Amino acid sequence: MAPFLPIDVPKNLDLYGLLPLLQRLDKRLERAIAERSLEKSLDSVDGEPEPSQTESSPTETTFLEGDGDLLAIPGDSRLAWLQQTFGLSAFDLEVLAIALAPELDGRYKQVYAYLQEDRRALRPTVDLALTLLCETSAEKLRRRRNLGTRHF
Repeated sequence: MAPFLPIDVPKNLDLYGLLPLLQRLDKRLERAIAERSLEKSLDSVDGEPEPSQTESSPTETTFLEGDGDLLAIPGDSRLAWLQQTFGLSAFDLEVLAIALAPELDGRYKQVYAYLQEDRRALRPTVDLALTLLCETSAEKLRRRRNLGTRHF
């Protein structure tokens, strides 16, 4: 299956600064899919298929590779403007990318539905975003505060 974003994206087109965020998201999704696939294979060790095991898995999707863990946002991009104007953190920007991804490429909807084990869940939930971005339950609880309305 083709990558989410075309490999031949012109160098000067970075989707208003979103491309580095989407590349990072693709890496996170790749890890989440691998973890879910492992969990499903462990759940079915006894030979009984899980009820959702018949759904199609997007594991054949290839993801774009980023340039390491550092996120480089072009200073003259619209994304940089948003970050500066609203004081957005790197975490906030990643949540934004998770929310915008299905609007840019419908294949993200399939991945989100697969990870949420619900074919109707085509948009990311707060729990999915926190699961993708946080390593521990304690971090998920702490970061959940970032997603409240108290900031506005």
